[in-house]
Amino acid sequence: SSSCSGSSCFHAKQKRYFGKFPLPKLRGHIQSLMPLVHRVAFNDNFEQVKTASGLLNAHVGVVVLAAIAALCQLVIYIVTRGPMNEYNEAVGDRSGNLWVGSLGQFASIVASVGLPIVAYFFARKGLAENSGSLLQGICLIDGSCTYCAFLSSIVAIQAMIVWSHRSSQVDDVMCGRAGWTSSDGEFHQHEDYTQAKCESTKKAMADLRSPALAMYAILMIIDLFLACTCAYGTFQANSAHRTVKQGKCFVGAPPVPVMIAAHGQPNPAVVIGQPVVGTPVKANP
Repeated sequence: SSSCSGSSCFHAKQKRYFGKFPLPKLRGHIQSLMPLVHRVAFNDNFEQVKTASGLLNAHVGVVVLAAIAALCQLVIYIVTRGPMNEYNEAVGDRSGNLWVGSLGQFASIVASVGLPIVAYFFARKGLAENSGSLLQGICLIDGSCTYCAFLSSIVAIQAMIVWSHRSSQVDDVMCGRAGWTSSDGEFHQHEDYTQAKCESTKKAMADLRSPALAMYAILMIIDLFLACTCAYGTFQANSAHRTVKQGKCFVGAPPVPVMIAAHGQPNPAVVIGQPVVGTPVKANP
């Protein structure tokens, strides 16, 4: 075999190595050497990989926390709806029924879980395609998520206050034979009233007070974690959008600028975007 040295030997070895791979397999081999984040091969840049990983991980966290919050809301709805409605029917009071219908509750749960999943795939698409518009949209969505999650935590606190007030009113109810007396001392009657049903539903409401307050407290904590995760995602989405606007790419090489030269002029200079004619310089003897 003939000997080689220097750069010619290196290029010969490189040609023999990469010549083993067909073009599609070669591309796959090169991509396998890049950092994989959520099944996307990003460029080998630590800061960009850190930003992309932070953004996608934040969205995964939002999906998980939103699913847990939706499950908690569903448990609260199932556990408290029955005793609450039975008590209202027993005393003929409809003012304490704060629940939406089953269809509305189901739609709320689907939306609270489905929208974060859609946002995750759009965030992944924006990073893979280096799309500044998609990343800017994700930044706005994550900001809205922060606001809504924080608002949900306030609603959970309000629900705890309302439930405590309602439970104290139920504790003060006096179930009589002909009717029931409310906490303000007013006597009430209705056709379907029975003392046994009034007392049983009153006891069920009293037993449900502590579990309901505990579940609302858990929901409030989850919503606060969700708000923090959305805020972190907003920061990462803003960083990713700023990176793309600077002409950098998360995936692939940045676009090559067009090089234009001025022909037919003395000493033409090659510049990016516009021709510039160089000025001859004469040396002094």
